[in-house]
Amino acid sequence: IAGVLWYLRWRKQQKNAEDLKSATRQYEATIHAFLRGEIPSVDVESTLAELREVLCIDDEAHWAAVRQAGLSPEEWASRLAHDDTEYACEIMLPDVDDRSDLTPLDAAPQLEEEPRSSEGDDDCGEKDTLVARADKLLSSVDREQHLPEAVELYRIAAERGQPDAQLRLAAFLSAGIGVKKDLSEAAVWYRAAAEQGSGVAQCGLAALLYAGNGVQQDRKEAERLYRQAAENGSGQAAFNLAVLLRKSRDPADGRRALDWLRAAGRQGLAKAQLAAGEILSQSRDSQSHLEEAVEWFRRAAEQGVVEAQYRLGLCHATGMGVEKDQAAAVRWYRLAADRGHAEAQHSMGCRSCSGDGLEKSDCEGVRWYRLAAKQGHAGAQYNLAVYLQDGIGLKADPVAAARWFEKSAARGLPEAQLRWAQCLLDGTGAEQDHEAAVEWLRRAADQGDAAASSSLADCLYYGTGTAKDVASAMQLYGKAASAGDRNAQFAIGAGYMQGKGVAQDYVEAAKWFSAAAARGDARAQMYLGIIYENGFGVEQNLREARQWYKMAAAQGHAEAQYCVGMLCRDRPQGDDDAEEARMWLERA
Repeated sequence: IAGVLWYLRWRKQQKNAEDLKSATRQYEATIHAFLRGEIPSVDVESTLAELREVLCIDDEAHWAAVRQAGLSPEEWASRLAHDDTEYACEIMLPDVDDRSDLTPLDAAPQLEEEPRSSEGDDDCGEKDTLVARADKLLSSVDREQHLPEAVELYRIAAERGQPDAQLRLAAFLSAGIGVKKDLSEAAVWYRAAAEQGSGVAQCGLAALLYAGNGVQQDRKEAERLYRQAAENGSGQAAFNLAVLLRKSRDPADGRRALDWLRAAGRQGLAKAQLAAGEILSQSRDSQSHLEEAVEWFRRAAEQGVVEAQYRLGLCHATGMGVEKDQAAAVRWYRLAADRGHAEAQHSMGCRSCSGDGLEKSDCEGVRWYRLAAKQGHAGAQYNLAVYLQDGIGLKADPVAAARWFEKSAARGLPEAQLRWAQCLLDGTGAEQDHEAAVEWLRRAADQGDAAASSSLADCLYYGTGTAKDVASAMQLYGKAASAGDRNAQFAIGAGYMQGKGVAQDYVEAAKWFSAAAARGDARAQMYLGIIYENGFGVEQNLREARQWYKMAAAQGHAEAQYCVGMLCRDRPQGDDDAEEARMWLERA
């Protein structure tokens, strides 16, 4: 969620906000994911409130999304408030602008059922009856109108010391459902239930103390409460304690955090299993840690955690901690992809198109690319655009291809920025706009894309979409040529050959022409023929010249065909040269 909010804030700053329909779909998806336990439910109402603000979702659209998820407002409140929900003992989200905190450990743990004591004072049965009555009201058909009454019953029972009622009331107060939101009062009731030994309440109070919400911030006390609950067997608290310890710079705390995650994972807490796997998978130097990571991923994956299913597929695909097994990789990728995991969908697309681990099918690959692309996966958007442009697996559609190149480019993929710039330069699938193309080429070049640097140099050299600047063009050609771009290698060679933008230097020209020619550039091969025929910067060698001319001529280069024809005619080296000269000159 923190990562999503960070990205959406960035999008808003770029004045490129989602349209309302797309925003609503994302909002609904967030609610569904919360209900499935796939995303943190950390202070879920305030999190969704921020999503509403960023996505411009109004209250009416919010409740429409809740109803679309199959819940009434009361059920939503009940989901937040009851022991079988995830709300009460969450770690608060880190600041969305602090990227260092965006780790899997910020995932929210689940609440655990607490045993109810049969012992108590004389009115224990009455207190339980009040809670039961409130629960019944919230499960009735007309629960919406009974919400205030249910909250009041929880309050009466809470004031009489019933810990379950205190916990429920605290959750309602925290969420502001059925009662005005009041984190200070929520802290009071969490504390009351915590003092009666409620591990869930201890976690809820610790969350407020850690964030300083409704109470004075006290992270040491928050850690003490989490530790107390964890030592009493709360997997939820063990997870939260691990989150706190992971934020410490002390390596010993990092090791203790992993131990608590293992403890929570052994109790079946799926997000703790995923987090343990994430940490252990980073220990590339320890095979035992990698093998343990695979086991934790497997446990979480078998509980239906989508990210764990993808990670397990990745382990099988790369042989990390387990023998390579492409069939197993595809099986886990498919499970995650079917549940909407964009990276898994992209992986399935790549494998379908290459036939790696499953039957090759461009049509199926395009289907997976499209699913991932619609979720904003930049790589899938780029691959889909390439297939649309080339007409692979579907009918060619240059307009749709350009649109997907643009979407991928906007997400920062340099190769997509290059292809989108080419669309703008050529007017292929988009209106021609040389100035905009130059800007996209600059963005890709700034990320180190050699082909983009070469194309940008072309624009500078010829003054396309920008002021003509041959010297700057040669600098860019040199940079791209050093990175292995064939076009740039030829261009910088031509610059040295002609003395344009750089001092004339036949030796440097020959060096760069050789590099480009070795990569199959017909122009460079032709120019090498000229260099060897005339002895420019090298010892004259007509046999070598003829060889390079022939290589370029075989690729259809007309000037090279003419040159090799003339060389065979005027400087024959064998009996067949006259016939060969006629053949090449006819082709030219």
